[in-house]
Amino acid sequence: MAELTFTGFSDAVFSDPQGRAITCNLTLASGAVIPFTASLDDTESYGPVLHAELLAAGNIAPYRVVTHQPAPALPTAAPRRVE
Repeated sequence: MAELTFTGFSDAVFSDPQGRAITCNLTLASGAVIPFTASLDDTESYGPVLHAELLAAGNIAPYRVVTHQPAPALPTAAPRRVE
């Protein structure tokens, strides 16, 4: 069982429509800030614990569907010989 020591979190947002996962910026004891998703279904014990702490703290942004526009096609260059 791994341990995760953190000192705070910010920018929490539900990661799924059922609320079983929450993504946030997690501040580790070292001071590093990392993106982290806490899930009720996590196999590590700290995932559900952090999920519960995030819920208790409140202020979690609602889940929203993000759609990505495909990148425009790049122009095709004429083949040329490089020596």
